[in-house]
Amino acid sequence: MGGVAATNTKAVGAELSAVLPDDGIPWYQKGYLVRLNLNIFCLILLAAANGYDGSMMNGLQALEQWQEFMDHPTGAWLGFVNAAQSLGAFFVYPLVAWVCSRFGRKAGVGGGYLWLLLGAGLQTGARNSTMFVLGRLFLGGVTAHYSISSPCLITEIAYPTHRGVATALYNTGWYVGKL
Repeated sequence: MGGVAATNTKAVGAELSAVLPDDGIPWYQKGYLVRLNLNIFCLILLAAANGYDGSMMNGLQALEQWQEFMDHPTGAWLGFVNAAQSLGAFFVYPLVAWVCSRFGRKAGVGGGYLWLLLGAGLQTGARNSTMFVLGRLFLGGVTAHYSISSPCLITEIAYPTHRGVATALYNTGWYVGKL
C-alpha cells in the first residue's frame, strides 16, 4: 500500500480508508474537493472575523474621535463596552444551540448573517454610545452563531482525510484575525 491509500490510512484509519476512492489523483486536481475546501475556507474566515473584532476594538480606543464619541470611557463603563459582545454571545448561545439542533448547522450560519447585518448596521450608524454598545451586543449574537455552527458544519462536510486539518484551521482562525 503506497501513495494516497497510505496517506488516507494515516488520516482516517484502515476501516474508513478502505471505502475511500483510491484513484491516485491529488485532491487539488478534483474540482468538487477544491470547491468543498473553498467553502470550508470561507467558514474558517468566520473565526478570523471574530478575532479581528477584538483587535478593532483595541484600535478604536486609540482614536481620539472614538474617545470623544464615547465621551472618554473609563473604568467599568469601558470594560462593559468591550465586554458587550461577549455578553451578547452568552445570552444567544442557548438559542443557537437549539437552532442548530432543530434546523441544522447551515441555518445557524445563516442566522449569524442576520445578526451581523443588524449589529454592524447599528454599530456603524450609531448616533450615541448606547447605540454603539447595542450594536456590540448584537455582534455577540454573530459570535454565538459562528462559534457553534461553523466548527460543527466544517466537521460534518469536510472530506474525511481533510477533517482534522480543517477543524484545526478553524480553531486557529481567531488568532489570524487578531493579527
